[in-house]
Amino acid sequence: MTMPFERMRALRWAYELLHDVCSSATVSEDERRRAERLLETFPAPHRLRVLLEERTALPHDAAAAIEVAGLFLGQLRRSDCLAADYKRQIDRVLRHYPESGEAQLWAEAPLAGALGEWLMAEDPYGSR
Repeated sequence: MTMPFERMRALRWAYELLHDVCSSATVSEDERRRAERLLETFPAPHRLRVLLEERTALPHDAAAAIEVAGLFLGQLRRSDCLAADYKRQIDRVLRHYPESGEAQLWAEAPLAGALGEWLMAEDPYGSR
């Protein structure tokens, strides 16, 4: 079972990995552009923390970016030309990444604060 702080960490790692893909010479130009487009709406870790603090639902465009990024990372993972270290990073990201449709639930949650049931700020001291 994935815990809320593990989902948050997976989203942070996905955000960081998308940034890495944007500047990587080991992926195609098309993949770099796809990562750049995803980052336009993929929620930055600090933005997710603000949404949690404000007990606000996830914006729909951010939910869509989370969904598409998961598919994109899965496709990258299956790429024959991808370096082994990238594949390991993607495996770590996808281990606790939101399931298909979960992010949409976070955007459509009718009750304020429902996002907090799915995500939890990471413990900065690593005690979890």
